[in-house]
Amino acid sequence: MNAPAPAVNAVESPALAELVLRRSLEHVLGQSRLGCITAVVVSALLGTVFVPNVGWLSYGLWFGAVATGFITRQIWFERLRKTPTPSEQHLLWVTGISAVTGWLVILCVPLFTPSLPQDEAAFVFALMISWIAAAVAVLGVKPRIYGLYLCIALPTALYPMTTHSGVPPILLVAMALGGYLMFRMSLGIRALLVEAVSTGQRSEVLAQDLDRAMQQQKAAFLARSRFLAAASHDLRQPIHALSLLVNVLKKTHNEARRVEVVGEIERTSQSIQSMFRSLLDMAQIDADSMHATMERLDLLVLLQSVLAGCADRCADKGLQLHTDLPSVCFAQGDAILLERVLRNLLDNAVKYTRAGRVSVSASVQAGHVVIELTDTGVGMSAQDLDHLYQPFHRGASSRGSATDGLGLGLAIARHMIELMGASLHIESVLGQGTTATVTLKAASQSGRVASTEEPTALLAGLRVLMVEDDAQARLALSLWLQESGAQVQTAASGQEAIELLQQGDAPDLLLADLTLDPGPDGLSVIAAWQDKHPSLQALLITGEDHIQGLPPTQPVLRKPVVPEALVVALESLLTKR
Repeated sequence: MNAPAPAVNAVESPALAELVLRRSLEHVLGQSRLGCITAVVVSALLGTVFVPNVGWLSYGLWFGAVATGFITRQIWFERLRKTPTPSEQHLLWVTGISAVTGWLVILCVPLFTPSLPQDEAAFVFALMISWIAAAVAVLGVKPRIYGLYLCIALPTALYPMTTHSGVPPILLVAMALGGYLMFRMSLGIRALLVEAVSTGQRSEVLAQDLDRAMQQQKAAFLARSRFLAAASHDLRQPIHALSLLVNVLKKTHNEARRVEVVGEIERTSQSIQSMFRSLLDMAQIDADSMHATMERLDLLVLLQSVLAGCADRCADKGLQLHTDLPSVCFAQGDAILLERVLRNLLDNAVKYTRAGRVSVSASVQAGHVVIELTDTGVGMSAQDLDHLYQPFHRGASSRGSATDGLGLGLAIARHMIELMGASLHIESVLGQGTTATVTLKAASQSGRVASTEEPTALLAGLRVLMVEDDAQARLALSLWLQESGAQVQTAASGQEAIELLQQGDAPDLLLADLTLDPGPDGLSVIAAWQDKHPSLQALLITGEDHIQGLPPTQPVLRKPVVPEALVVALESLLTKR
């Protein structure tokens, strides 16, 4: 019987308290109608007992008071029911008036039972005790009010019994125990009311969350459908062109034509790689697995790397390229992510500018480095700016130009910028051009700076063991390493790499793919080699986003491998070496 009591104080939040108040008022006002009818009917029926013993006048005065009290109370209650903003004071008045009018019914016991025969007095007494107990259904929402009601109503009903005979002690004990149990019942009713309201509120929140989740699931499904449609359409175009170009390259004997076709193949493969990388980036963003490695960057060197080759592209289109870069400029950021962002913005500027100029500037302002890329291109409308960072959205100006892409670049760029704690702001006017502003935290001029050395300088004369089970990937990476000055030894499986361990000295670097068939996998190969040669630096290459059992100190490079990222990874390994 004691368990429900603590729940009376469960009302904590203002929203829940207001709901409990409204539900309590609704409960009392709803029960009051039945109480009014019951009180009038019972009082009328008791006239058959009271009138023969006390006369019409005494009975009429009591019945009039009861009927008037309940009917007046009910009229006021009905008006109160329409109150838009009920208060705690309203609830106190409602329960208090209900208690007083209920007590008017019990007054018949001291007024009339002394004049009744003992059996009729006992009947009226029992009926009033039932009335007192039934009041918990109305007053239980306010246990203190009901407790006060019990303290007044029970003595009122019990006192006249002494006029007939002495009250047995057992009856007093029973009355006290019964009153206590009824009070505990009121606490339970209050607790159940609070719990019901709280459960209803939680259910409503859960229903809203479920509806929101269903909407998100529907949006995700539509996004996947849009993703498949966009990816299949936009990737199909350069693949189609690549197939035709390769066929032309095989057929032609004209050297000038071969050079032209090779250049087109290179641009087409770069386009495919850019699209594929964007799709992988979006997958990483969705999986929340993209992270930034913050370091001190020499922005002048990074911008020069980004601008390399841009002058030729601008010259081919008849555009002017203006640069305004400081002699010294350092910032905090992730070299790979920032270069990706700036390359994307610069590529957009050149791609969507048909005439005029493209400008790149950098400056230090109030502890921040501000990089601006401005063009005089096609620009964007206000409607397109509203959807600027929406994945797969391509504005009307881009759809009207001969450009490729999936409409993911700016969505990915903003996410990368946010990972670095920086900001990206784009202003554009349709037909006049666009300005993209990247703001980063400035860094001091002292300290280690991320390297941008050329791979040839890094790998010249070094021996590299490369483990890769895919023949095409093995050949491509091997040729790249050889062109970069390295002496390359390859293994086509994990088992072959383990066997090489027994045949000679350790290489300078070990590059291993994660998934090898036949095994063991790349992690096992690296562990075996480093167990015998602890100082050997190794790079794990994989297309997996999550690698089980990956040591925290093991460097990882994600496929598809781009030269810029490979250079940074190799430079990091050589620094440790």
